[in-house]
Amino acid sequence: MPGAFPLLAVAATIGFMAASDYLVKEGTWIPRNLRAVYDNITHGTIAGLLAAFAGRGRASVARFLAGYLVGAGLDIDHAIAARSVRIGAMLALGGRPFSHSLAFSVAAAIAVGAASRRPSWAWLVFASLASHVIRDAGLSQAPVFWPLPPVKVPALAYYSAIAALVLASSTMLRQRQAR
Repeated sequence: MPGAFPLLAVAATIGFMAASDYLVKEGTWIPRNLRAVYDNITHGTIAGLLAAFAGRGRASVARFLAGYLVGAGLDIDHAIAARSVRIGAMLALGGRPFSHSLAFSVAAAIAVGAASRRPSWAWLVFASLASHVIRDAGLSQAPVFWPLPPVKVPALAYYSAIAALVLASSTMLRQRQAR
């Protein structure tokens, strides 16, 4: 059933996200620092899935790893803002830096697309960063529409936005396979 892949991709990604979100938000038995590390692993995994779904031909491990690094790597801005790599210092920031915005996601994607001349790389960067920003805004607050103030995205909108990114990525994969 060739049309089932996008729906399976959405179901798998949303299921993983829901379980991860529960652990991050409700897992009070897990030390705060470990929840922060797991949260970043989740960002990377979701971004990796989006990147793999959008690759040329088949979903690939290399594209997954590239997306993972972009999605998880966005949180380096916390270390820069905190001037420390200690998790406690990063968690003590008053909010997320401007790079946790859709404007930054779009700008980074445009820069990568222009430098590489590969739309699929631009999409990889945009989807990886945007999924991180949207997930952060779904769990707490993020400057999604920077320079406007940070917002908390309602759960339905958050899951719907990630589902839309997954559908767009898996549709790109299927279109490339058809060529």
